[in-house]
Amino acid sequence: MMEFLDMNNHVKILRDVLCEGNAEGDTPLHLALKNSHLDAATLLAKSETSVIYQFNNDKETPFILAQKAGYEDLCIRMERVGRDKQLFLPSDIQLGLIMEDDVDQDIIRYKDNTDCTALHMAAYHGQTKALKMIAKSMQSESGYKKLLLGGDRYGNTPLYYAVDGNKENTAIYMVKEAPRAIYKENNQGDSPLCLAVEKGYSDLVRVMIAKGSDRSIRKHLLSHAKKVSIAHTALEKRNLAVLKAIMEGLRELIDSANKKGWKPLSYGAYKGCYDEVCYTVQEFPECVMIKDNDGTYPIHKAITGGHLNVVEKLILGCPN
Repeated sequence: MMEFLDMNNHVKILRDVLCEGNAEGDTPLHLALKNSHLDAATLLAKSETSVIYQFNNDKETPFILAQKAGYEDLCIRMERVGRDKQLFLPSDIQLGLIMEDDVDQDIIRYKDNTDCTALHMAAYHGQTKALKMIAKSMQSESGYKKLLLGGDRYGNTPLYYAVDGNKENTAIYMVKEAPRAIYKENNQGDSPLCLAVEKGYSDLVRVMIAKGSDRSIRKHLLSHAKKVSIAHTALEKRNLAVLKAIMEGLRELIDSANKKGWKPLSYGAYKGCYDEVCYTVQEFPECVMIKDNDGTYPIHKAITGGHLNVVEKLILGCPN
């Protein structure tokens, strides 16, 4: 079997331990649930998602045990990240078949009971090499892009799972292959761009926003960015690097309002985001004197928030 990731020994040993069953076939996650250790079960499910649907000798999975115990929140988390693969080839075997020279196209296009494909799994686990092999084996480039844009039952694309799985380099590769996935929303209205901003991946956000240079993409990207207020999210997270990546590529967002009608400078002023306010005032000095939709200025928000240093910066930033 070919290696897909150059994992270090520690990670491999940890995964082996978490997937190993005892004499009854119970993994550590099974045991945590059987003994009503909810916090431990939550941690274990997050650490090794492939165990969530692993059967013990009694044909019970951790997911079944969580359902029986009435752990609704944990079940929701499990269902979101685990994916039932009992009717699907395990990812390492499936991706191994994909890496063969004469791969069957049906293996690549196969969907499990949550409409999850091999691309979703490869993306979540950061297996960029496998994704490239899939692209190479596809009969057409458009067919590969169609799979990259495909959502599972929850509306999540492979790109969304790459970001969700904290695989930034894999996500960057996928953005270059299928940029329209950047702003594709799932069933909850979240997109890979939203998630990347929330997680603080400034390099990834910069690559995503840079795709706005393509006219066919810019209109949709800008519309989505305004709708979900990504500049405001960057301010909420106090992430100057992400804010810069956003504003340098989509300068129009400086005039976009959130649901309250507040524009980015006012929102940052209210929250007391001093570094972000300094950057915004320097790059967009005219915004100091532009009203929000409620008829007030950014300085009103700074005073309401009680941030004296921000008030002083806005006063100094007022045009002569």
